[in-house]
Formats: sequence, C-alpha cells, structure tokens
Amino acid sequence: MRSFLDFSEINRKIAELENQLSELRREKHRLIWQEECDFRDRTSFTVRPEHLKLLKAMVVEWDDCEFGAPRIDCKRPYGNSDVYSDIAEIIGLKKKGNWDYKEECWNDNAMRKMDKLHNETFFALQILLQDLGIEEGKYKREDILWKKVIEPSSKKERVVK
Repeated sequence: MRSFLDFSEINRKIAELENQLSELRREKHRLIWQEECDFRDRTSFTVRPEHLKLLKAMVVEWDDCEFGAPRIDCKRPYGNSDVYSDIAEIIGLKKKGNWDYKEECWNDNAMRKMDKLHNETFFALQILLQDLGIEEGKYKREDILWKKVIEPSSKKERVVK
C-alpha cells in the first residue's frame, strides 16, 4: 500500500522551520547582548570565577588576514560548536533545573545566564590584556582603561601573571 504523504516535503518543511528557529534564537541572543552587555555604556564590571574559567578555556588561533592577528574562534570559542554545552561544562552548570527535557536543550534561564557570562568575557579579556593579569573583583572603566576597585580588606591573589 502506498502512502499519500510526501515525506521528502515534510522533511524539507521541518528543516526550514528548524532554520527559522535557529535564526530566531540568534536574534534573541543578539538582543540579550545589546540589552545587558553594551560596552559603550558599561562603566563597571565584576570579574567572577566563571569569567576566569571561560577565559582560560578560550581557543586562540592565528588569523592570516592582512597583517595577521590572534583571534578567538567565534564559531568554537571553547573548542566545540555546541557552545552552550561547552560553557555549561566549563562553569559546572548542571542539567538539573537548567535543562528543558521536552525540547532537549538548555532552558531560557540557563541560556540567558550562559550568554551573559560569554558576552562579559569581552570585558574580562580587555582587563587581562590591559593589565597582563586579572583577578576576581570589581573594576571601573575610566575613559578606555579599566581600573581595579581596591577594597580595604581585599587580599586576593592574581590569577594570571
């Protein structure tokens, strides 16, 4: 008996919808970046242990464009193309309470947290390169330079020297 369903057409539609969903997710995360991490307006930033873990795990490559320069692989910043799973593993985020088992992906709250941390590595990397070292704590931006806010009882060691 022959089926009247055209599975190739159904599969094509599914692929099309998956592409649209992927595009919508990218736009959502772009808007989150714009909303929470706009570097033009940011004048203070707190370096947390998660930022340091992400910086340490970043994949640095050489880009042969023009003069050439080091760069972070934007498709695989932490080694794999499943960036959320990489971030979750690096920062120790567990699936319990953060995983949408129906959709088989990280839930919106977990993705928002990971997006925020990933996007904030922009500031952490600026501090690291500017100071040739970085430590946990609060920083304030003065003009284009970040300055560590020294708290009287702070005795934290430098993480990267």
